[in-house]
Amino acid sequence: MKSLFLIFFSVLTIVKCNVIKTKVSVVDELIESVKSIEAIYNTKICNSEPTCNMIDRVSPFLKTLDMRNCMCDSDCNKYGDCCLDSPFYNETQQENNYNSFHCSYPHSVYVKRVCPTSFINKEIKENCERNYTRNRTNKRLVTPVTNINEKITYANEYCAKCNGVTNFVVWNISYTCWTLDFLKILENIPVPNEDDQEDNLVKYIKYNFTSRVFESNYKNNYFQCVQIIEPTLNITLLLRKCIRTIFSCSGTYDESAASKCKSFTSIVFKDYTPYRNQYCAECNGIKEKLSGCQKSTFKPRIAFSTVFDVEEKPSNSVCDENMNEEIKKKFCLDKI
Repeated sequence: MKSLFLIFFSVLTIVKCNVIKTKVSVVDELIESVKSIEAIYNTKICNSEPTCNMIDRVSPFLKTLDMRNCMCDSDCNKYGDCCLDSPFYNETQQENNYNSFHCSYPHSVYVKRVCPTSFINKEIKENCERNYTRNRTNKRLVTPVTNINEKITYANEYCAKCNGVTNFVVWNISYTCWTLDFLKILENIPVPNEDDQEDNLVKYIKYNFTSRVFESNYKNNYFQCVQIIEPTLNITLLLRKCIRTIFSCSGTYDESAASKCKSFTSIVFKDYTPYRNQYCAECNGIKEKLSGCQKSTFKPRIAFSTVFDVEEKPSNSVCDENMNEEIKKKFCLDKI
């Protein structure tokens, strides 16, 4: 699923650390390691239903869901992404827990974006589940938070609160803005606190739903901006990677396939489109047996430090082909 190019360098790093071996043996080991991993990709992960036993033999390289098809660790029960043969697999919990989390764009990490059905505070519930799409410049609505003890990330502080969590770390949020002639480029402008009286370009930012860009008129200059949301360094390793899949049925479908679609994770691809498992593809009208690998052997992924667009599509104006090269290099997102 992930490019073997990255695995190649992971192997290289480990092999280079063994200073006792000769150069010839190091090269031989490197070649054999890459061949072994490639063979498992081609014959196992791509062409059959992956199992914990199969994937874990490639340890330690395929440990996150952006590099494999399902998970086997103790947290897979919590997130609902267990392989069928995981010792932590429970069918009911797989269905309930998978639906409790959202695979955030573009970070590709799980965030909890729902409140318990028993939660009665309507305002907090709305701010967790819906209002973040209505006011994208509201720091408290759009910024994820992470509970370090539980290692769970919530879509915003309201989602944390309605799930009974009051102790959390707030992700960083800032803007980078530029004038249309690119004569003024202001990078990583922090979002001021609500009681901050200092004049700041960010205070004038509004989201244009028509052009799908952030805009600001500040000191007689018109700026276009991108909103950057990223985790703090101390919580990056606590985040759980994910793949945005199609995990429900549409149209006319077989009830048996629909039930199995909800019950486990074993990601398959129709070209570039991921389905949670083969049954999710079937109940969406795809009858052919799908591969556990993408059509292309390499699909670029977006780093944590990147544009966070809640509606999950980069603005065309941000990716204009005539854009200043420096801005394009930093913020232009390739459509996948």
